[in-house]
Amino acid sequence: MKKETKNSAENTTSLVHRLTKSLSLPDLVSGVTCAMIDHYVKEQFNQGTLSEKKISTMCVSMIYLVCIAGSTMQRLACQTLKSEKLECKRKSQMEYCSFANAGLKRAKQDSLSFTKEKGLNASKRVHTAEMNVAETKPTPEVQASISNSGKRKAEKMLEPEDCFDQLDNFDADLAYSSVDASKCSLNPTQNVNSLRGWQTWSEQKSWNRDLILIEKSACISRRMIHNFCSKNLFPRRAELLERGQEWLQKEAESGCGSYMANLTTAASIMVLGKP
Repeated sequence: MKKETKNSAENTTSLVHRLTKSLSLPDLVSGVTCAMIDHYVKEQFNQGTLSEKKISTMCVSMIYLVCIAGSTMQRLACQTLKSEKLECKRKSQMEYCSFANAGLKRAKQDSLSFTKEKGLNASKRVHTAEMNVAETKPTPEVQASISNSGKRKAEKMLEPEDCFDQLDNFDADLAYSSVDASKCSLNPTQNVNSLRGWQTWSEQKSWNRDLILIEKSACISRRMIHNFCSKNLFPRRAELLERGQEWLQKEAESGCGSYMANLTTAASIMVLGKP
């Protein structure tokens, strides 16, 4: 019995490697599929329901299931990373606006203080000039001329300076780029490994393969592939994908692969298309 199981496993592994290579799928697809098939074959053999005639159909159907799950994970990865990027940009813009508003407030305060100080100095100078005029006792005509001149000078000095001209040319993009992007996060408590796992999925070569392409490569009717998958594999996708995730986890821990977001995440949202 063990010998038969071993032979079946060897046959399925060889078939999976050949098919994934002909479909130009990533090497990880082959490993994940073999792990899922190994679990399925052992279970079927123990139940006495394993049919040698259906081995090839089962292998191709499992590859089809893995392709759907992988492509679902890659779409999720793109959405997650895009959402994180938008949230990061929004937070950076909020930080920039806060920084700009604080700068404007300080500039206004400085302008008011500067204007007030200049006004006080001008008033003192006018008062001093009037005192000097009073001491020299000029004629009424000269006194009036000096007084009017001092008032005009004081009014001119009391005009506030425009302290905000330079803000019109402020480079918003430069200010945005100066914000520390490492502080941006969709959730402050979010695990860094989670984003790294999604990043790994996004960097993977596409796992998506059309059923027609699989049919041509395996020389098995796509209706047979779809029927086997829908009846025997898809209802148990969470259980099967868990075996694939265990294999991916072992690869990452051994240093042969990179950490990836959990493959079983796709189980609840993946859709089996029409044949």
